[in-house]
Amino acid sequence: MDEEQSKAFVFEVNATRNLLAYGLLVITSDALTENTRDPIMTMLSSGLEKLYKLTLGIVALDRDGKWAKKAEMQGIGHKVGKMHPTVLDELDRRTSGGPRYIRELLDTVRGDPIIPVVIDCVDAYGREGRYFYLDALAGKTHSRSSPHESWRAIEAKVFDDVSAATQRLQAARARTDNEQSRDQNAVGDRIAQSVTDVWTLIAMCGIQHFLGETGAVFGREIHPRAVGRQ
Repeated sequence: MDEEQSKAFVFEVNATRNLLAYGLLVITSDALTENTRDPIMTMLSSGLEKLYKLTLGIVALDRDGKWAKKAEMQGIGHKVGKMHPTVLDELDRRTSGGPRYIRELLDTVRGDPIIPVVIDCVDAYGREGRYFYLDALAGKTHSRSSPHESWRAIEAKVFDDVSAATQRLQAARARTDNEQSRDQNAVGDRIAQSVTDVWTLIAMCGIQHFLGETGAVFGREIHPRAVGRQ
């Protein structure tokens, strides 16, 4: 990369790391979801899109000696749902025979039932959901679910997930405000863990030099541990 590209790289890495960090900070707070849903989805959709595009750019740099072309990135657009399996397949190929903990983390990400619905949600939000209700005001209809419905789909999946330890919600009828607050926190924590696993996997693949020389720098700088004071 030339000097201008290097500067842009630093800015993008910082922005990506902070978007993800602040999105997860809000999602694990005890704030009402109705008040935080749009900020969370804005930060996570932008953060994951940037994370995947940076990863694919670094893969191209390692493979071809130059960053992915503008037309290639524009062709991907905001399609987080398309980038997600592409990135995982690339990491799978590059880490074949690699350290056990990276392979286990990759298996965890692939087998996590929460991640697909999170990816679907942020994909829809990035492509249409950000302006869903503005479009509705203008009379435009969408084929995709509303942001509210997409978020509810994530919550429903978490409630159904045994590892989230929230199946007790389905049998409960009357609950106190404190119990409901704890349940909401459990949902946020579970979603945050899934996103953090994806984030950490990409960072560790970089740190372990599976993404080339620049990828090693990327891994250290993008890692959740590199997040500063919030």
